[in-house]
Amino acid sequence: MRIPHIVLLMLTLVTQPVHADDALAGLPPNVAKASSAFPELQTHCVQTGSIRFGAKGRWKNCEVTRGRWFVTLDFLDQYQTQYCLGKRDKPCEQRALLVFSNRAYTPTARLLLQRVDAGNTEYDDPLVVRSAYGTVMLLTSRTPGSADTQRYYLWQADHWSALEAEAWQRELVQQLPPDSRIKSVSPLDISRMSARVVLEPDAAARERVLDVPLKLSVKGFTLVDPVVW
Repeated sequence: MRIPHIVLLMLTLVTQPVHADDALAGLPPNVAKASSAFPELQTHCVQTGSIRFGAKGRWKNCEVTRGRWFVTLDFLDQYQTQYCLGKRDKPCEQRALLVFSNRAYTPTARLLLQRVDAGNTEYDDPLVVRSAYGTVMLLTSRTPGSADTQRYYLWQADHWSALEAEAWQRELVQQLPPDSRIKSVSPLDISRMSARVVLEPDAAARERVLDVPLKLSVKGFTLVDPVVW
C-alpha cells in the first residue's frame, strides 16, 4: 500500500540508461549501473547524472524544494523531486527536476528523467493524461521573461520516451494562407488529441482560432489531415 507524500522505505537509487533526450535529461546516453543508499527520496537530494554537490561537486549545496508522488503506471509509483542547487541560504544558482520510479515494497528507486535549468526557473507538477492514444506526461517549466516550455513524453512499459511536439506546427505553417502567421499555441489537449492555435489578426483586425486535430506516434505529434481553410 502506498502512503502518498511519505517514503517509509530506505530507498536505494539505481541509475540505469535513461530513455529521454540527452539535452533535457542532462545524462550521458548510457549511464553505468550504480547504486547508493539514501534515506528519503522526497526530502533528500541524490547525487546522480550531472547533479554533483558538496565539497567536490559542481554545487556546494542542494535542497529539495518539492517532492511528491504523482502517478502510478504499470505498478510503478512515480515521484518528482525539485532541487535548489547552489550555496546554502543563497538564491538558487540552478534548479533541477527529477522523476523517479519505485515498485511498491522494493528498496530501489530508478531515475527516469532529469533536467537542470536556470536558478529562477519554476516547474509545474508533472501532468499525466491517459488517453486512447497512450499515456502522455507534460512537463512545464517557467522562467520570468521567457515563454513557458512544455515537454511531452510517452509512457512505454517502464520508461518515458521524449515526443517531438513541434513538427506539426512546422506542417501547419506550410499550409497557412499567404500573410497568415501563428500568434500563440495552447498546450496540447491530449485527451482530445488536438491543439488550439490563434493566428495573428488579419487586415480586418480579426483573430482566427483553430482547433487542429493531431495524431500521435512513438516519435511525436503530427497533423491528421491537411487543414481546410
